[in-house]
Amino acid sequence: IDTARVYSDWVPGERGRSERIIGDWMHQRGNRDRVSISTKGAHPPLGRRGHARMSPREIRSDLEASLRALRTDRVDVYYVHRDDPARPAGEIVETLEGSAREGLVRSYGCSNWTAARIREAAAHARDHQCRGFAASQVLWNIGSRAMKPPRDATMKVMDDELLELHRTTGLAAVAYSSQAGGFFSKVDAAGGRLRVALRASPYATPANLRLAGVLSRTARELGVPVSHLVLAWLFSRDIPVLPIVGCHTPAQLEDSIAAARLRLEPELAARLDAAVNDRRTP
Repeated sequence: IDTARVYSDWVPGERGRSERIIGDWMHQRGNRDRVSISTKGAHPPLGRRGHARMSPREIRSDLEASLRALRTDRVDVYYVHRDDPARPAGEIVETLEGSAREGLVRSYGCSNWTAARIREAAAHARDHQCRGFAASQVLWNIGSRAMKPPRDATMKVMDDELLELHRTTGLAAVAYSSQAGGFFSKVDAAGGRLRVALRASPYATPANLRLAGVLSRTARELGVPVSHLVLAWLFSRDIPVLPIVGCHTPAQLEDSIAAARLRLEPELAARLDAAVNDRRTP
């Protein structure tokens, strides 16, 4: 289960609601030892994106608040939710390493970091006998290459430099927004048309509409939903990928689990790659 200290803070009335709900759920069922929990901290205050919160004190304070809300004595993977390029990456690594040595986190990683900053952190970890980042969370899905720029400029979209870093180091890529908000399934359900409700989607671009057509035709050929192809494309990459899925119903969860079983043949993966990289002027 992936969450974050800041999740649900946009809903008035309670801070850290997402973690509290998950903590209550685990406590009621007594299932903590059967659940892997990742959470994120050190996010800027909502509405103040230019205000970094990456000092050792702030990272530690968020981690301790997360442990209390989750009703647990350790987090399986702890991420720093954003970056502060003005702060040495080594300082951040040392703060996380200290928590790992105390047993408060089993492993740690970064979210929304550039390739250059991840390399800086890895160099420090190597030179100072730290375990270093176990994973990097990044906005990545089959349509992210052609999407509109995120409204939040601190959100990092997978690019060629970051992809090459994952390829050469073996660092796990944890893909958030892995299903593109259901954009391609919704276009397919609308017969390939861009309904009014979808026009505001960051994925509503000419390149992604062409891709939607390829996905719909391919899904019909294979006899699977478009949603399965969207996730299978990520699993067909040549790096370790863990997609985060956001399910609202049990049926959506079952659909995502089924999608994880689909493996693309190399020829089919190449066909989808060509559609992803199609940059023709409409």
